[in-house]
Amino acid sequence: MNIKNNNHDARWLLAGIVLCYFALLALVGQFMDYTAFWKYLGVPTLSPRFADLRAITHGWECYRIGYDVLVDNPCTGSAVNYPLLWMQPAFLGLDEEITDSVGVILGMLFFLCVFLMLPRLSRREAMVHAAVLCSPSVMLAVERGNNDLVMFVLCVLAIIFMSKGRPSALAMSVVSLIAAAFLKLYPIAGGIIFLHQSRPRALAAAGMVLVAFGAYVAFTYHDILAIREAVPKIPNWSYGGMAFAQQLAQTAARVGVDVSPGTIDAMYIGALIGACVVALLLARLLRVSKPDLPESTDKAFLGLQLGAAVFALTYALGNNFDYRLIFLILTLPQIMSWSRDTGAHARLSGAMAVCIVATMWLGFFVPGLYLTTLKVGINLNLDEILNWFILVYMLYAMISTLPSWIRNPQS
Repeated sequence: MNIKNNNHDARWLLAGIVLCYFALLALVGQFMDYTAFWKYLGVPTLSPRFADLRAITHGWECYRIGYDVLVDNPCTGSAVNYPLLWMQPAFLGLDEEITDSVGVILGMLFFLCVFLMLPRLSRREAMVHAAVLCSPSVMLAVERGNNDLVMFVLCVLAIIFMSKGRPSALAMSVVSLIAAAFLKLYPIAGGIIFLHQSRPRALAAAGMVLVAFGAYVAFTYHDILAIREAVPKIPNWSYGGMAFAQQLAQTAARVGVDVSPGTIDAMYIGALIGACVVALLLARLLRVSKPDLPESTDKAFLGLQLGAAVFALTYALGNNFDYRLIFLILTLPQIMSWSRDTGAHARLSGAMAVCIVATMWLGFFVPGLYLTTLKVGINLNLDEILNWFILVYMLYAMISTLPSWIRNPQS
């Protein structure tokens, strides 16, 4: 049933499910450590709570007294792996004491932005979104107070401003995205949303973003290298081309086959090239039945573009903790809308919604259940296989929705 013909709006159902999730945590917290209970839901908690945010707020203390926290940070015991812009609040006299308050506010802003991006939902769509929002991948970001929540909020603001279609709103969209890119680099991929308008405005907006980002990277290049060294690269609870290759290598090692670092690199590069080739073939094959997917500047379409681009870029970067999968939430409204059509593209989109739900859970819960309870000695890599298929789909979606002025440059 087309949701536009349905008076019922199941966003209230979705909100109720999310509230019940946190109410359950609060209730259980009266009888046991809620962080221990959260682990039963697949979320690998740390103590004290909001550990990722605390690394920043605690790091302010050492930054304020002059430590180069990208290299030496005795306050937390490990180097800060974020751009130094995150350290600037240190000069306001802020410290670790505000961690819990800021963590709660970030979580609330995140869920508010999710709902701002949602159209009217059917019950089925509400349940799909509930499965994603209550997944370990999403709740890991919330539990850790990870600053990717800030990136998500800024990117949603960029989408909302962009969807207004006014010059002043476009300027605010550019500012929001540049701020996100300065704070965490990878949101620069979201600049793809500026291409989906007339050629002059697209080139002007994209040019401003690229020039500002290029200057920032040049100015902070040595800091970026230090951050790259400090970022932990753990294949479990992670996604990306390198995580895929590392987990395959671990699986091979469990059955007695040693894999060299060079082979891991080859698998990583091969996964990326293979995904691009398959996406191009898929776009060409499905174009026979659906020539070009329609362009739009509404929030669902722009959310797909930004979410797909961020996922593709971060996958190519090699290794990302699964909390960064929160950007796939932005792709779901458009994917669910496409799944209501008919034909191969609709079936593919419906299958992709299932893949997104599955990968949000499998990286934490099912493999852990197999490995710890059933004592199976092989890492099944189910989530990484799904992530590769998600990459193919996101590349296919971006290729199939290229702006008309790019598809037909002579027009």
